[in-house]
Amino acid sequence: MPTKIIFGTGSVATLGELIGDSNSNVLLIATKSMRKLGVVDRICSQLNVNQITIKYSSPLPSPEDVDKMVQGFKSEYCDIIIGVGGGSTIDLGKSVAAVNGSPTPTIEHIQKGLQVSKNTPFYAI
Repeated sequence: MPTKIIFGTGSVATLGELIGDSNSNVLLIATKSMRKLGVVDRICSQLNVNQITIKYSSPLPSPEDVDKMVQGFKSEYCDIIIGVGGGSTIDLGKSVAAVNGSPTPTIEHIQKGLQVSKNTPFYAI
């Protein structure tokens, strides 16, 4: 999957253009502080998608947290992930994107070094 890095003042405003108009269902993973700062609302207002499901991350998410988030991703029929916040939130989003296509629990991916096969679009903010 190609990587594109956009940074600097106002770069959040380009997210809507990157995703475009689509029938996608977005899983937005954020910290509660990003919600309080209005970043989550600003992102949601830019997206022209079918549905946005917002889930909040905890500091230092565990493999079990990844599996719970994957279940939310699947139950809401999401096909795009956006991670908003610090390192833990971004890592959680990347992990969900990496393992959501696998029936294997995240801990087994870590312990056994299993390969991931599904490429889910992931945006980090």
